[in-house]
Amino acid sequence: MKSIVVRDVGQPPWFVRLILALILACVGCSYVPPRAFVTDGFTRSQHEALERAASKWNGVLRQPLSLEGGSWTIVPQTPPDFESKGYVGETVHGTRTIYLAPWLDEERFYVIALHELGHVAGLHHIAGSGVMNPNGYAVEFTPGDIEECQRVGACGLSEIDAAKCRLQGACD
Repeated sequence: MKSIVVRDVGQPPWFVRLILALILACVGCSYVPPRAFVTDGFTRSQHEALERAASKWNGVLRQPLSLEGGSWTIVPQTPPDFESKGYVGETVHGTRTIYLAPWLDEERFYVIALHELGHVAGLHHIAGSGVMNPNGYAVEFTPGDIEECQRVGACGLSEIDAAKCRLQGACD
């Protein structure tokens, strides 16, 4: 009877692991860091509210949300659906425009800006309480917000970090 010898050859060389990590990192790479341009017409306190909202998102996003220019435009205008639906903030994906009602008080403006910037990051509405609930007034992220953020790939490990994790066998 012939015996089978199993040899431990160790891990592949570092460069093979790096190439595999890069290949795996490109599989499903669909998340694009959010960038937006804030037009003129906002007050100083509204600019500060937008900055605070972006900073809040940057605490959980894997790529920072920037208000220094980009494919989205944030305008101080009453949203198109204000008359028919009562929206005081609206994200129009077709034109990549965020409308924020300029007549809102500072606190409400921040709440709406935080919600609309979530759409810029790729998130959709959630049913439970949270920032991304369209009927809520939340200023703190809930597990539902974070779950949606992870679902769309905006939060969590970057693709390359996830690939490294899988290669090292250290993923939870």
